[in-house]
Amino acid sequence: MRYCIGQWQKPGLILLLLAFFIVAGLAHASGKSKSKPRYLSLTYEEILSDTLSISLEQYYLDRMYAASDSVFHAEFEAEFLLILTQRQKKEYLSLPTLQDKKDFIARYWRAYNPNPLLEQNDRLLDHIRRVAYARKNFASYHPPYIDDRGKYYIKYGEPSVRYVDPGGIRRIALFSPGLYEQIERYYTMGTAPPQLYSVPANETWGYENVARNFVVHFVWKGQEFKEIKSLAEIVRSGKRSNIAWQWSDLLKRRASVSPILGEAAAQVESFEVELLHMAFSGGDGFSGERVSTGTAHEKMIIRLQDSEEELLKYRKLVPPASYDPIRAVNRLKFTESISQFRGTGGKTRVAIRMLAPLRKNLVPVNDTRLDTLRLEFAAMLRNRFFSVLDSTFEWQRFPIYVAKNFGLPFAVGQLVLEARPQRGELTLHLRDYATGQLGFKKQIIRLRDFNSPFLNMSDIQFYTPLPSDSLKNVLPVIVINQIDLVPYPSVRIRRSQPLYCYFEIYNLQSSGITGSYEIAYTVSSEKKSQTIFQKISRMISGSKDVSISLKHAQPIYQDTARELIALDLSQLSRGQYTLEITVSDPADADLSVSQSRQIIIDH
Repeated sequence: MRYCIGQWQKPGLILLLLAFFIVAGLAHASGKSKSKPRYLSLTYEEILSDTLSISLEQYYLDRMYAASDSVFHAEFEAEFLLILTQRQKKEYLSLPTLQDKKDFIARYWRAYNPNPLLEQNDRLLDHIRRVAYARKNFASYHPPYIDDRGKYYIKYGEPSVRYVDPGGIRRIALFSPGLYEQIERYYTMGTAPPQLYSVPANETWGYENVARNFVVHFVWKGQEFKEIKSLAEIVRSGKRSNIAWQWSDLLKRRASVSPILGEAAAQVESFEVELLHMAFSGGDGFSGERVSTGTAHEKMIIRLQDSEEELLKYRKLVPPASYDPIRAVNRLKFTESISQFRGTGGKTRVAIRMLAPLRKNLVPVNDTRLDTLRLEFAAMLRNRFFSVLDSTFEWQRFPIYVAKNFGLPFAVGQLVLEARPQRGELTLHLRDYATGQLGFKKQIIRLRDFNSPFLNMSDIQFYTPLPSDSLKNVLPVIVINQIDLVPYPSVRIRRSQPLYCYFEIYNLQSSGITGSYEIAYTVSSEKKSQTIFQKISRMISGSKDVSISLKHAQPIYQDTARELIALDLSQLSRGQYTLEITVSDPADADLSVSQSRQIIIDH
């Protein structure tokens, strides 16, 4: 203890520092007492209980639209701006009216809903809960009523590692009393670093779950926590030697927060060990060289500065915000095929097939607990403003043993949506009610326009005959030309299984074709060349191996024709092929239209 008093020279200084931290603690508590932990006129506990008569997300939107100018800026806008990209923020701030800004926020939450087919918007729900938690635990008196820690909590949620330093006076961890006496002798009179140092309350958060080496430091300033770029800002000393030891002590306490801090702590400790070696050996040199303590301190500080600069570089890779999925956890797998046809009233009909693997995906291996599958296939089409154009769902419930007995590899869902031609967003969703698991996808889709008077053709669909009446409750059945057909229940085509292709032709008469039209089918694969020269020549010529080529003429009975063609692929070897169907006028080869589809042929 004599080293502490001797180093600080005056016992009164310690009392002064203690008084400072007591006052700072009172100010901290005072700042919290003035804060506003409530959010949306609800407490954090009320938000977590989720007992509102309407959904929490709808409650948020209703209150936002009803908010006055001042309430909107204080209660909604300030925390919303935190999660935007620079481009989004610029677009938002350029909006002229309050109503435009409210519409922007509502549209944003629709756009970032991970699965709009669910009952709740996970992204918005997570945001509401984060804001409420931040206002309660990281409070500030000024809008948005959170300190800098709260801002990061709203943007990224709970940190993966959180180091909390209550502040105060502490001893440098490396300076035990006996060891410090030896170190003190090595320094010239009055230049030895103090054993004790003081720091205000501070925290370091690590977000390895968001981005590698994403680290943020905070320190208590005034009446709240403020973000700082470097731990050096916490150190209060005018001497370089003091800064080196105190900064390194702060860093080593945070070594577990991120890999960069861990590596820097290990290297700085090696410098300290070398410095101690000089002290105990009478100054044999630092790393084999005769150097001063000042040089060793500089090396420590440079490495500490490098670690902070490395962390700042990683910050450039950090997204503007991230969220924690609550119920919209995407686990189930499925593949989809999407075909477009002419719909009613100038709309486009979107026919969607979803194939969900049964083995492991829906029916775990050796799991005998389930005897019945209860599945929901759903689809939603939204426009560029994320307003719903159309949505639909299909329930399926069937005994698992039926699918197993017939070797069905996939559960198959077939859905139909209609909307006017435009660019939109399609969401597909699979829910297993037995396990509660979900699978979903979102993609941009451009709806084709079939309203022109020119010869046109739909996409191609694949069917196979219903193998057994026992599968009528397992697979969606459609009757075409008095044949019971089901969507081809596999991604790959089996040569032994009959294959039908279905498509529609529009404007046969109005496009100018008279008498009859001609349909040509080709199944081809790209030729495999053996030399680089051959590969280049094939790329230029586009030459293909034509495996099947058929052509026949059909009389015209009306302006629209629905074609169902059986294809025999039994003689083809395994591999990838392209099916191309061309419809043309036998008298005018320029009057034609074609569509193609990839085929993978299995055993």
